[in-house]
Amino acid sequence: MEWGNFLAWIGTLALVVGGGIGAMIWAYVGSGSTVTLFSDPILFTPESPPEGQKNRLRERFDKGVEAFRMQKYRQAKEQFLQVVRQGTDWPEAYHNLGLAFGNLRQIDDAVASLVQASEYYGQQDRGDAIALIKQHLQTLKAYKEEQQQ
Repeated sequence: MEWGNFLAWIGTLALVVGGGIGAMIWAYVGSGSTVTLFSDPILFTPESPPEGQKNRLRERFDKGVEAFRMQKYRQAKEQFLQVVRQGTDWPEAYHNLGLAFGNLRQIDDAVASLVQASEYYGQQDRGDAIALIKQHLQTLKAYKEEQQQ
């Protein structure tokens, strides 16, 4: 009789722990979020990257763009992180990193990346890109306000 109670207790505990772990994995993967804030990545403009720039970084950037297009935002984020960690000043890499963070609902990281991108765009006198950054920041602000209600 005691073994029966013990096994029932263990079974209940396993069910609760399994449900909790399943919920955490579901939240981590992002299955609960079905709305994409940003659908298109930013591509390099003809003047960037400069000639002689590292091909490996360009390959990572392109892989990030492809992952973004396939809505694999976590993979895209990792590719763009690899590019910016190499000390590159490519505003498009920071811009796409911000968009990927935004689609993953990591709003503070998205804002930081977009602000960094705007600084690099400013150094290149790219007012059109800065205007786009402002639109993206407004989208993030609206999303955050909606979530707080």
